[in-house]
Amino acid sequence: MTAGEGASSAVDRATLRLRELITQGRFVGGQPLIEANLVGQLGVARSTVRECIRQLETQGLLVARARGLQLRRLDRRDVEDLFALRELLEVYAAGRAAKRFASVPSAARQAITRELRYWRSSAAGDVGAFSDRNRQLHDLIVELAGNVHLPRMLDHTLLVLFSSQFRPWLPARTIRPAIDDHVRVLESIEREDARAAEAAMRRHIQAARQALEKLPDDAFGNA
Repeated sequence: MTAGEGASSAVDRATLRLRELITQGRFVGGQPLIEANLVGQLGVARSTVRECIRQLETQGLLVARARGLQLRRLDRRDVEDLFALRELLEVYAAGRAAKRFASVPSAARQAITRELRYWRSSAAGDVGAFSDRNRQLHDLIVELAGNVHLPRMLDHTLLVLFSSQFRPWLPARTIRPAIDDHVRVLESIEREDARAAEAAMRRHIQAARQALEKLPDDAFGNA
């Protein structure tokens, strides 16, 4: 490994760790990110932290404010726009995954079977645990769709903010319907029923959007 590759790897690891901390709610929307504090929290050099911050700013997770770079807070327009894209792209992904299911490697089919087994037996519990596993499921469906451009177009970067910003506002009762949606999507994919997979994913995305739309203004950032 060259010096350049080593530096790049360190930045990637630090960026991933910072994204995890954001997802876990360790940083609050609107909170300034201080280089000196991040050096200690991430255990990396200041130059690595600077590059990490630059990447997150490019990805839209950080915004420049009077007090410096802050963790972005999604406003209602952000939610509307992001869910419009999610519906288009993830409905397409679910349909593609169903059409390709018989021809994909056995490991991919087994992954879908494991997810289906998990969600069938899942109880409506902690919103945080649900959120983490939910992203894993959606990423798997996107991967199974087999469109090499889709992961880049369906960039989950800003969706990281959903976990940290809206998790405290969503009651546990919103989990059960989402679990049932996951089962319907996965069952449709296993049956290779593209139309049913698309319909189930559409219902799932629309229900998630409606749940957020019902939240009070305090849950959102300023436009």
